[in-house]
Amino acid sequence: MKNLFSPPLFSLLLIFTCFLSTIAQQEVKTYPNDSFGMKELTLDNGMKVYLLENHNKPEVYGGIIVNVGSKNDPADNTGMAHYLEHMLFKGTTKMGTTDYNKEKVHLDKINELYDLLATKTGEEERLKIQKQISEESAKAGEYALPNEFDRIIAEMGGTGLNAFTSPDMTVYHNTLPPNEIEKWLEVYVHRFEEPVFRLFQSELETVYEEKNRMLNNPINYLIRQYQANIFKGHPYGDQSTLGKTEHLKNPSLTAMYNYFHKYYVANNMALVLVGDFKSEEVIPIIKEKLGRFPKSNLKKEENFTILPLKGRNEVTLKSSPVKMAIYGYRVEGEKTINKAKLDLLTSILSNDAETGLIDELYTDGKVMAAQVFDFSMEEHGSIALLNVPKLVGQSFEKAEKLLFAQIDSLKQGHFSDEMFEAIKNELIKYKKLEAEDNDNIAYNIMETYAYEKDWSKIINYEKELKKLTKQDVVAYANEVFGDDYLVMYSKMGKTKMEKVPKPPFKPVPSKNRKKSSYYTMLDKMTEKIQEIEYVNFQEDLIVKKLNNGAKLTVVNNPKNNVFELEIKWNVGTYALPELAPMVDYLNLVGSEKNNFKDFRNKIQKINASYSFRVNEKELTLYIDGEDELLPQTLALINEFLLAPQKDETKIKEIVQQKKALNKERK
Repeated sequence: MKNLFSPPLFSLLLIFTCFLSTIAQQEVKTYPNDSFGMKELTLDNGMKVYLLENHNKPEVYGGIIVNVGSKNDPADNTGMAHYLEHMLFKGTTKMGTTDYNKEKVHLDKINELYDLLATKTGEEERLKIQKQISEESAKAGEYALPNEFDRIIAEMGGTGLNAFTSPDMTVYHNTLPPNEIEKWLEVYVHRFEEPVFRLFQSELETVYEEKNRMLNNPINYLIRQYQANIFKGHPYGDQSTLGKTEHLKNPSLTAMYNYFHKYYVANNMALVLVGDFKSEEVIPIIKEKLGRFPKSNLKKEENFTILPLKGRNEVTLKSSPVKMAIYGYRVEGEKTINKAKLDLLTSILSNDAETGLIDELYTDGKVMAAQVFDFSMEEHGSIALLNVPKLVGQSFEKAEKLLFAQIDSLKQGHFSDEMFEAIKNELIKYKKLEAEDNDNIAYNIMETYAYEKDWSKIINYEKELKKLTKQDVVAYANEVFGDDYLVMYSKMGKTKMEKVPKPPFKPVPSKNRKKSSYYTMLDKMTEKIQEIEYVNFQEDLIVKKLNNGAKLTVVNNPKNNVFELEIKWNVGTYALPELAPMVDYLNLVGSEKNNFKDFRNKIQKINASYSFRVNEKELTLYIDGEDELLPQTLALINEFLLAPQKDETKIKEIVQQKKALNKERK
């Protein structure tokens, strides 16, 4: 027998091993100077995989992204992406049914009837078809196992099972235990392999209810009208995620299946895993499971246009409990925009410390409310400025003059260097806090995939932010806040809107609690023993009794230099209802030594923030800041708690806001 370790053969084996190692390194992409440690790879079928290990807690956030959203809905079938999202919880040919072959007879008939319904306009004829649909649905329901997918995920310890549809993407996600990754991947892949859109009737009613709630909520309605006008001519404006009423009345299962087969293909999807796992262990499993997805020659027709926004564009509605105005300015989409510059610009206008130029309108009592919103999507974005005049004695024009004066201050650079640097530090702090949360990290990855951004933009955010100068932001403000903008006035009143009438369907009862053959097969899959590092209460936590009898619990943050502190009082609105307005008041005033503006400036200067919240059981003060500045932060908080500012004008503002809220509820 030949000696395997003879010099020539050993050298050959060594070269071959290095070659295999090089291939492995090439297929897994990493990024230089990436403190997150994100790994990216593309499977043979074109599916993208993003892995980011975070061993802080024994859980994994898992999500499947489909690179399609409501902007891709057919113009004659809007709401399709959202409808489909709902239906992909209903099971497959093997999951969610006791006998698919028998069920299919009725499902096929339901499919035909919905297609027929779409061709009819006469009410009597439509009612007759809807009755037939209801009868067939009841027969199909005898075989259905409602919510079996949900039950499977819950049984494996999954939490937060959900999905969402945006204009640019559709995402299916939940949190799971690390030892269930293989089973979770199996289930998530299977749900997309042979989906069956059963129980369509009941889900249809759920979507109808979502649409009607949106139409009935004045704020949601105004946001939709804002998007329709600021993005006019583009699907972002012309199509809503929930779809047009006339399309919701005539859903087509055939069109939905066609939509699914077109977009739900490997080269248009991605997997995101963030949490407590080892990449080298999960990659082979991912390749095996996700490699089952089919690939296609998908060509998206996305040559979308948008109408130019020239000059001042005014729109007047009568759709809100109090009069309010929204001013909209277009900015670049997420694919190309400098996110650090945009965040800095909007934070100078409005920030958590409420020291921004727009914040001042509200905190100084010049208007009833003022806020800044950033609507960012892949292709286009906008900055929206909400301005709510006082209930009595203030016109749109007077409030607008005050708003534009603050915008002019920004464009002329009339804000302090101290504030500018403090906001930079604040943004960096929140990025650090964001990086501690699996969900937030995962969403950043999702945007990177769906918006075709480079992960380096996430890695270099802090560096990009630090190098921005005051002159850069002033120049950007003059570029954004030019002469081309939208003004949307909403006067007091309620727009009459056509609701989606619920079809005369009878409920489809199902007392079926059996398990499908697929569920039974999953039960037989072997599970890995989960290795958990339990908290050692003697070593990992520091617990001390303070002089006043309060208990202090401290745990170290190994991720960064940001601390989070919660001070809790064991009393809430159930015992003291007056705590609710008191919290509103405390969030609007400073201390006796420093008024609100001075106090918030001091807090912001040391890169700290705080807020009060209350529920039925407890009152909580949330504080965060930098470790090395903890003594200064606590000294200021103590100053506030011992002697909060007395300000009658703030009490009047809170009363005015409560009146406005009561009008909205009516």
